[in-house]
Amino acid sequence: MQHAVTNRVPLPIEQLEEILSARAVPEFTGTVHVQVRVLATAALEVEFNAEVTINHQLAKSDDERKPVITNDRVNKVRQAVRENAHRFTIGTRVTGVEASFVAGELRSFKIKEFEPHGEHAAAATHRY
Repeated sequence: MQHAVTNRVPLPIEQLEEILSARAVPEFTGTVHVQVRVLATAALEVEFNAEVTINHQLAKSDDERKPVITNDRVNKVRQAVRENAHRFTIGTRVTGVEASFVAGELRSFKIKEFEPHGEHAAAATHRY
């Protein structure tokens, strides 16, 4: 469910639980590195809903033809949208998870996040 204020949705973590749970067996001692990627198909689930407020509208003529939309007007719209296209992205700061096990027991769980300067940093490490 989308949070109205932040326009975010939680990631489905069932797949992560499944990957890590498969290593929660007595025979496994080691570390599992899981990469988190947002696929391009995620953008197919985005909606643009318009709400129109009319401040002023010219009087309509008796001519019932549709108004002419000029190339200049359309080009201005396209230019404004394209200039801001880089701002319309879907992503998560989480880039990965690192989980360490000893004899199938989870010992540490580290979340890696993207840092603005291109560095990766552990956002949260929990010891178990």
